[in-house]
Amino acid sequence: MMIWAQVHSETLLGVALSVLITIPVALYLSFYAGIIVTRCARFEDLRYELIRILQCLEWPPNTRGFQLMGGHRAFDVTLISSDLIALGHEDAANVVGRIGHDVSQELSRQNEWPTADEMQKRFVRWMRLARTMKPNRWPIINPRFRLFRKAKYDTSGD
Repeated sequence: MMIWAQVHSETLLGVALSVLITIPVALYLSFYAGIIVTRCARFEDLRYELIRILQCLEWPPNTRGFQLMGGHRAFDVTLISSDLIALGHEDAANVVGRIGHDVSQELSRQNEWPTADEMQKRFVRWMRLARTMKPNRWPIINPRFRLFRKAKYDTSGD
């Protein structure tokens, strides 16, 4: 017993139906692949921005702590964390938040100055965390065409 698609596969009607079915599927899949690449690229862009900020931390001679050079602010790390939350990468945002908290504490330190070895260990730990953080998979492969999640704000305190 032959099914309808086999009987009409080489007729003009069969070809037209194949094209009508294939074009929307191909368009959707090409847009979907583009969205996945865009989401991965945005995560990597934020990761490298964090690494650039960490690389701008310097310990000038005759000083007792880090200084942030290159026009960056310690608050920029918090902004990266909030962007990661908006993209749906909560785990990576938590890692960046911890790094931001540590960096802010080091930049505003007034006493209990660490040794050079302790400062080096902290810097290496921050760089290792930044380089090894992973994106959450679902926000990357989510079939919706939205790049950012809808933010929910608590307005009950107003």
